[in-house]
Amino acid sequence: MSIIGLGNTGIEFVNISIDKLNYELEITDPQKPILPDTHVKMNVQWRIVESIGAIRLSVFCERPKDVPNGHKLDARFVAIYRKIAEETTVPFDEFLVKNGPIALFSFVRELIYNITCRTQTAPILLDPINMYRMMDEGILEFEQVSTTRRHADNNESSHELSAETNVT
Repeated sequence: MSIIGLGNTGIEFVNISIDKLNYELEITDPQKPILPDTHVKMNVQWRIVESIGAIRLSVFCERPKDVPNGHKLDARFVAIYRKIAEETTVPFDEFLVKNGPIALFSFVRELIYNITCRTQTAPILLDPINMYRMMDEGILEFEQVSTTRRHADNNESSHELSAETNVT
């Protein structure tokens, strides 16, 4: 487990893990070139339980229907953060929603490129995404998908939100 403090925020990064990774090279016409994907779907969810927060970023890539050969990727990555101070410079849930996906996407983008370039075909290189702009313009929206749960025995609460967008 690696732990990195995030300045004086009162929040520390704990780790990133790969929750799911399925990759296929789909070839329907061996005479045609293999092109990088243009259809990418992302989903972001976050959850807080006491002082631990998790961001889960799912990425799904597939070739367009009119392209004979291409990649198919279905992956989920999770980043864990910990609140280490009673008072933080940014509310913990706001930090997870705004900063968590951005930090995780940088890692995911590089890892997907690294995996797919080893196939000696045109690799998947996700375009850089300005998530702040996407949130401001309503392209990337967060909506609540489950309610807060409180357990009387340990005062545990959890929140889960998700966001989905198509990136072309």
